[in-house]
Amino acid sequence: MNNFLISVDIKEISERLGKAKELLIDTVKLAVENLSTSAHAFIVNKANTELTDFQRQAFLGIGDQGKKTTKTSSKDPRIDATVKNVRWVKLSDGLWVVEIDDSADWIEKGRARTFMGEDWWLLNPSSKGVKKAKDGSTYRVIPMTKMKGNKPTFNTGILGEGPAAIIKQQISKAARSQGINLKKIESNEQGLPIAGAKDPKTGLQGPTVLHKLDIQDPKGGRAAHGLFYSKARSSDEAKAIGLKPYAGAFHAQGAVVTQRETSKGKFTKETVVFRVISSKHRGEGRWYYPEVKPFNSIQAAYEYATKEWEKIVKSIEESM
Repeated sequence: MNNFLISVDIKEISERLGKAKELLIDTVKLAVENLSTSAHAFIVNKANTELTDFQRQAFLGIGDQGKKTTKTSSKDPRIDATVKNVRWVKLSDGLWVVEIDDSADWIEKGRARTFMGEDWWLLNPSSKGVKKAKDGSTYRVIPMTKMKGNKPTFNTGILGEGPAAIIKQQISKAARSQGINLKKIESNEQGLPIAGAKDPKTGLQGPTVLHKLDIQDPKGGRAAHGLFYSKARSSDEAKAIGLKPYAGAFHAQGAVVTQRETSKGKFTKETVVFRVISSKHRGEGRWYYPEVKPFNSIQAAYEYATKEWEKIVKSIEESM
């Protein structure tokens, strides 16, 4: 656990200000408590303003990223209870700690460029869907949601402009040409016996694939949009790692439209592509998460709190 402990020696403050401890203790205690909540807010704000959206959610432990964290902050109206990984904890009367959950270490302390098939990640032997090939390698099919309804699940840039908008455009174009509504929930033709009721198409164990989209390469192809094509694999490279040669594909190629029931009992349509990760990909640099520079929020919060405390002590001195 990464801890930021705020502890002040009341005797030291008393001697510095030339005031009896009894006259200072309540004022100093309240000031330190306020500083501790301020330090917590400092880290949360730093994450909200400096991290990518995915890293921000993972670091703070919010949304789906917070479901694995069971610990919570001490109850206080000044503390955002939805933030699970950055916690403010009252240890005792007059002692508080700001802590960051170990699950956020890869952001707080940084991490080297990492193969996403590490055993503790996508190819964890105990994870659902991980299979072993005849040659002993492991692999897994990974679903990647590109659209929820007619809205992309990735950043398309300001006002929908920017390179990633190409994926949305090609998916939408294919859906229109095939007469597919990406948002409207589809039901079985016969419906239900109850008048006016509908029977949405869904699978018993998960999403139902409703349509396969005929995705075309965007104008200009790989030459114009190379970032949105998977890496090609030459014959020599394929032979070296035991996989087949691969020309690479546009990121939306193979997309399907699925429909599922949510945990809240509602139905949603999503556009998904399926990609396979293999332990063999380690050897060709595929499926790697880029290096993460240390966020160092604890150190930054310590420096912030130290400066703020000097201001607080001066303010107390002037008020006496």
